Amino acid sequence: MKRKILAIALVGAISLTGCGSSGTDNTENTTNEQSSQSEDTTIEDTEQQKPINISAQDSTIIYQYFENDADKFNKDSIVPKFENDVYEDNLLPLVDNQDIKIDFGSNNPKKVYVKKTYLNKDDTTKTDKEDLKLDENFVVNIKTDFKSKDIKACLYEVVAEYEGLYVCYAFGIKNADYIDDSKNIVGFLSEADQKTYDDFKNTFLETGDKASLKNLNPILISQFLVQALMEKEYGVAYALYALSDALPTEYDYSMAIKDLSKAKKLEYIEGLKKAKDGKFVEEEKDKKGYVQYEPTPDHPMALDFVKNDDTWQIVYMPVTE
Repeated sequence: MKRKILAIALVGAISLTGCGSSGTDNTENTTNEQSSQSEDTTIEDTEQQKPINISAQDSTIIYQYFENDADKFNKDSIVPKFENDVYEDNLLPLVDNQDIKIDFGSNNPKKVYVKKTYLNKDDTTKTDKEDLKLDENFVVNIKTDFKSKDIKACLYEVVAEYEGLYVCYAFGIKNADYIDDSKNIVGFLSEADQKTYDDFKNTFLETGDKASLKNLNPILISQFLVQALMEKEYGVAYALYALSDALPTEYDYSMAIKDLSKAKKLEYIEGLKKAKDGKFVEEEKDKKGYVQYEPTPDHPMALDFVKNDDTWQIVYMPVTE
């Protein structure tokens, strides 16, 4: 019996050092209601918790907010968001030696330092720590340090000490000079299949036409889904699904994939890759069937298909954390 569950295959993820046991993003509506609960203590609202402003190149930088009654923060609190922002290319790009302005406003911290974790092309990391000195207006500028073009991004953890309270403001910056070759992923598809996929993708993105998918077999369509997801071409991936009441809008589909952690996205993609070696079972001739495959040994899974207008289309199944 087939199991109608999308495959998840375990893959590794980078490990960074983060801060905070709980946190929020700053927005235009940020208020003093940002009190959060640490592992041991709930911190009440205080004057020190007023939002600060972090900016660069006339752009406001969104940060995550964490607080504790000691200079000790949970390392796992912000890493998933940073990893995902790097993976989805959601960070502000800056070049080497550019200023990042941190304005504490009416806050008056006793001491401030920044911990910088650099994420390299090979997913290794390097961490530096630097004490910061505020000027008379409680403003400090820190400079980016992207001397190597192999640095993807940097996670900044700005920690401020107040009376009986430590606050961490965490944000990421992308290295503008880093060359991301993730859109040029080759090797998964054969040379002939890659050309067929590229022709479909380019035509679809230019005109919306999907006629080149006609008469392609379901296993190849499943490979196209993997290729589109690896390239983060979520609109192209969406085009491979059959219309149904269960299918979300293209925007909601894209956001659902983007909101997954980097590790979960990679697990999902690695599982789907196994469909390449699967078997198509036609339940109803030229109408419906499924690709059966094993993402891990002795764990068969199925990817359902229906045929519309001579084109095999994937039946949507939601992906969740």
